[in-house]
Amino acid sequence: MKTDMLLSIIMVSYNESSFLAEAINSCLSIRDVDNFEIIVGDDGSSDNSLEIIKNYAKKYPHIISYFVMDRDAIQPVIGSIRASNVIKRGLETARGNYCYVISGDDYICDGNFFSNAIDILNKHPKCSSVIAQKYKLIWPDKTEKLVSNKRFCPVLYWSGAYNHISSFVFRKEIAKKNLLDRFCDDTGLEYSLLGKMHTWKYINCSSFYYRQRDKSIMHDSDPLELALLEIMLFQDCLNKINTCNKVYTLSRFSSSLIRVFKLRKLLDNAKYAKYINNCENLENNFLKEISDYDTESVIEKIKMNFFLIYTFFLSFMFKVIRKIIL
Repeated sequence: MKTDMLLSIIMVSYNESSFLAEAINSCLSIRDVDNFEIIVGDDGSSDNSLEIIKNYAKKYPHIISYFVMDRDAIQPVIGSIRASNVIKRGLETARGNYCYVISGDDYICDGNFFSNAIDILNKHPKCSSVIAQKYKLIWPDKTEKLVSNKRFCPVLYWSGAYNHISSFVFRKEIAKKNLLDRFCDDTGLEYSLLGKMHTWKYINCSSFYYRQRDKSIMHDSDPLELALLEIMLFQDCLNKINTCNKVYTLSRFSSSLIRVFKLRKLLDNAKYAKYINNCENLENNFLKEISDYDTESVIEKIKMNFFLIYTFFLSFMFKVIRKIIL
């Protein structure tokens, strides 16, 4: 007898033809989950990724489906937002009660993680996510490094800790209900899982291999670009009402706010225009406030400096609390 779909694995793919087979095969090898699907979202690849995806979908039609995102040659590319759009579309397509997100160049290392996570989520209805406490970095020469994450309640986690989103199995309904305006990859999706009444559970296992590549978004972006992305995420968080307390959201983005403030003279560079322009029509536009700082009145400058000092204090406070608890 056919049961309801339990798990939807959403795979984000862009020009990863060299790694897709390993990624998809690792998903096919998960154990003790009777009814799961794999949704591959291709972000308009220019290599032969789509051909590989189609072949797998043809071979496993009852498990694997796919979609392709169009690319606008004129529109400036912000990689995190494009990846977020793929995940959002995957969540709309997903039939499973629970979801898992992975990139097309990474792969699963513990097939039992999913059945254990689903058992916990079934037993704890207020739990939004189950997190593998470890994952593995892997380099092209096959060198590996185990990354361990401390266990925190969602509030202390969000105030400054980090774990890769591919360590999470989560409830689809909670993620979809709380999605941010632009960001749904990694930390942005984790924010969506942080409801006021929700908890997280941890499993002491390794969930996946995180491939380290020179051409990834993280490696291609300079430190200022990464800080700009963080402030854009901060903007989205503040614009999401009743999901997360502003105090620990401020704490999380303190260092990025201060970095951009110190480097604000560089924001006139055309390289950063796409980030500034993407924030124009949204509330809580801190990028504009920082850009305009030097032409503002003395009172406005004092307000900005006070705000930055306040966020730094909150960040320091939550760091101390985390150390005390551990």
